[in-house]
Amino acid sequence: MLSANLPPPELVDIQAWVLESVCAPPQADRTFVSDWVTSSKSQSAEERIAVYVDDYWSRLQGSMTEDFPKTASLMGDAFADHVISYIDAHPPTSISLSMLGAHFPQYLSAHYKDKNRDQVIDAAALEWAQNQAWITPNQRPFDPALLSAEQQEGLAQLRWTLQPSLTLLSKPACLVVFQQNLLPETQEVEPAFFVVLSALKAGASLSEALDALLLAYPDTDAGQLSAVIQDGFAFCVRNGLLVHPI
Repeated sequence: MLSANLPPPELVDIQAWVLESVCAPPQADRTFVSDWVTSSKSQSAEERIAVYVDDYWSRLQGSMTEDFPKTASLMGDAFADHVISYIDAHPPTSISLSMLGAHFPQYLSAHYKDKNRDQVIDAAALEWAQNQAWITPNQRPFDPALLSAEQQEGLAQLRWTLQPSLTLLSKPACLVVFQQNLLPETQEVEPAFFVVLSALKAGASLSEALDALLLAYPDTDAGQLSAVIQDGFAFCVRNGLLVHPI
């Protein structure tokens, strides 16, 4: 909270106050800044601080709009207000703004109540997943030809790691968001294979992931599930979604 106390003589305390003043939400009370900042010939104390406040918040709001363009379009004027509240609750912690929106989908889930709430939350989750697919480097993709004899024998017990750029979204469909040729790609997969991918992402072995599939689809024909698994893993290998085991 901004303080109206006169500035202490220590420079570090004055610098901390300026930082707090700039980072406080735009609507925060700054009427007392003349106690801390002198006026110039052309600007009042409030106007001098406002230069930095406007630059700081416009840059952060612009970054959020770049990362969540569809969400912003769906929310209309409400987007700017929610972004301010979100950043006030989750201020940037890095010199890079690439992670600024990391908690925005969860924030909207808790705070956005308009009639298009579900559409907005789904759009934000998808856009953040696409953002992460774009900026997150992948690891060496799985290559069956490079498996050792020991790995081939214990294939079912291997713990497969999905690429760091990959995100699984269960709404509005079973979606896999990943990096392809340094760009984000989004593909819908069969719900049954989505169960397998979710288990692998949680750290299950291949055998455990298949057990989770059978538990989720106990009445489905085994041949049908086998076809889904084969097609799903072919999709993963084709797109480099699995990290090669060490």
